Amino acid sequence: MYVYDRSDAAYWEQRLGRPLGPGAFGENLTVEGFASSNVRVGDRFRIGTALVEVSQPRVPCYKLGIHMGDERFPIEFARANRVGFYLRVIETGAVAAGDAVERTSTAATPLTIADLMSAFLTARNDAARLEAVAALPGLSEVWRSEFNEMAVAARQR
Repeated sequence: MYVYDRSDAAYWEQRLGRPLGPGAFGENLTVEGFASSNVRVGDRFRIGTALVEVSQPRVPCYKLGIHMGDERFPIEFARANRVGFYLRVIETGAVAAGDAVERTSTAATPLTIADLMSAFLTARNDAARLEAVAALPGLSEVWRSEFNEMAVAARQR
């Protein structure tokens, strides 16, 4: 499930000069109070009767550019570091519009989703930082593999 915070959407509304409703970024769930800058991989949330866990940031693709009418938008979106995050399901349950989103536990890591995206974009030569990100409990296997590969490449430079 892809989650995007309303404050990040408001940033883009101001930047683009137009309103953007729920789902404008392809998110399955629009929330308030859980921006990329204050959510960590491993944080858990109760939404409706489901228990979910943050697993990785979103890397925007060309489809976001098509949807926004600007092929360069995905680059700007990533650089602004307001990317949102993906959740994995820990306990299945019913989720409906208007359900409260309650953080039930906070991951021990100090690294936020914004920190991970920053590392993904700028830490290509910092093997130690890349390895630290790859070791985060709860990080999706796709991201873990990507960061491990980047760390190996950085060590070979």
